[in-house]
Amino acid sequence: MPSANSVGLLPDKFDGRSFKMWQKKMHFYLTTLNLEKYIREDCPSLPADNTDFRALASVDAWRHGDFLCKVYIQSRLVDQLFNVFSNAATSKELWDFLDKKYRSEDDRSQKNVVAKFENYKMMDSRPLMEQVDEVHNLLHEIHAEGMRLCETYQVACMIEKLPPGFIDFKNYLKFKRKWMSMENLIMRLRIESTNRMNLEAASAQIRENNANLAEHQTAKKGKWQNKGNQDKGKGKVASQNTQKFKKKARGDPSKPKFSGTYNYCHKVGHKASECRSKKADQNNAKFEANLTSTIIDADMCAVFTEANVAESHPKTWWFDTGATRHICMDKEMFSTYKKNKGNEKLSMGNSATLKIAGYGKVVLKLTSERELSLTNVVHVPDMRKNLISGSLLSKHEFTVKLDADKLVLSKN
Repeated sequence: MPSANSVGLLPDKFDGRSFKMWQKKMHFYLTTLNLEKYIREDCPSLPADNTDFRALASVDAWRHGDFLCKVYIQSRLVDQLFNVFSNAATSKELWDFLDKKYRSEDDRSQKNVVAKFENYKMMDSRPLMEQVDEVHNLLHEIHAEGMRLCETYQVACMIEKLPPGFIDFKNYLKFKRKWMSMENLIMRLRIESTNRMNLEAASAQIRENNANLAEHQTAKKGKWQNKGNQDKGKGKVASQNTQKFKKKARGDPSKPKFSGTYNYCHKVGHKASECRSKKADQNNAKFEANLTSTIIDADMCAVFTEANVAESHPKTWWFDTGATRHICMDKEMFSTYKKNKGNEKLSMGNSATLKIAGYGKVVLKLTSERELSLTNVVHVPDMRKNLISGSLLSKHEFTVKLDADKLVLSKN
């Protein structure tokens, strides 16, 4: 029976799958028991007239060792296979039977592993690193089957299998990066995946903080509208000819027509509700409201603050995941500066354009007493806030986290 030291080396029971792996484990297990030679040797034979007791004892010892080896092998087979191979005479015969039957099936499994690797496709709906590990395991299975693949080919296949959501990062790895090993590629994919998850969490937190829900009471019609009409009438010429009449029943053909003069347009023959000039002016007034508007008839509205609406301290910087460039409004913050001699302009999210005064480098001192160097920063004097581009930091392998209402930047 196995000793206490060899119990941990026992291979799993063979069920007809992964024969090569089981065969290697079983071979090592028999080696630790000094029984490995019996799967290679035939039973020694003696002449019938040989009566040497030493030779007979040697043959009996070999048969005893062969019996132990055969039983150890059979004990690591599942019950169904044990019944099939229980009639083997020697350990070598049993070992050869197993090798001949199941090695050919493993040869067919090589094609299955290659097919799995070639047909594997990554999806955006699953975590990236989970799928990268699956592809890496398929490559290890191919190597375990005795097939060797060039590392450059492995890296190219891994990049090509990236999901559609990583198309920009895929092009960056294919055309802007030099050769890299599989370990370096997996490290960069892990950093990119972590940065994207952190940016999504930061964006969700920012949207939650900036979505201010304001409730307004519905204004009572009549009282406040009449007051507004009174205010609009102030300073205008009063009506000189007014006529009061009683409202007739609906469908009465003798209903009199209004013959007075309306204060807003000073025209005769229509009331305030029929005035076209007033309706046109009210529609134009809605488009002229740039920053704020009074909500009267809406019960609830969602207000999203933008970076350029309100002015902030010129030394304050804002982290913006939607910005594609670092933007600074104060020229004094640049450590190196180059004036823009062209006519280049910066496009804003509201379709507006601002003139770019120059480019340069800005060094920011963080609360951790470390310095963050921002290169190719755009100087736009008309901006209201200084912006740090989250996408550019992500491309340069920075990790972004929100911890206790603080934005934490780290690299590698």
